Amino acid sequence: MASNILRLFLVVVVAILVGSKTEASVNCRQTIPTLLPCLSFFTGPGSARPSPPCCAAAHKLDQIAIKSTPDRQALCQCLKNVATSKPLRSKINFNNAKAISSLCHLTTTIHIDPNVDCSRV
Repeated sequence: MASNILRLFLVVVVAILVGSKTEASVNCRQTIPTLLPCLSFFTGPGSARPSPPCCAAAHKLDQIAIKSTPDRQALCQCLKNVATSKPLRSKINFNNAKAISSLCHLTTTIHIDPNVDCSRV
């Protein structure tokens, strides 16, 4: 089952990222796959904890997000595109996704939420 979710995630990510363009230095094609170590955390039960490789991946995105507001907004939009994709939306545990910033002790908040307004981050 985990391999099916991973395949689905990769297909959706590739489909979304092919058309993604931003004016910031964030490249969705390179950024989103960074979070693959977090896939089991994002799709796991509410009691799940992010693994050390997941937190390391989240810290990589945190370093991108702290550079500038346009980078933070572009990263937010990349993550929102994945979160709002129809096949993944029902698989992601958004409580876990929202908790990653605090659980991994990030400097910024990484928004993985289909309802976030990325212009306000």
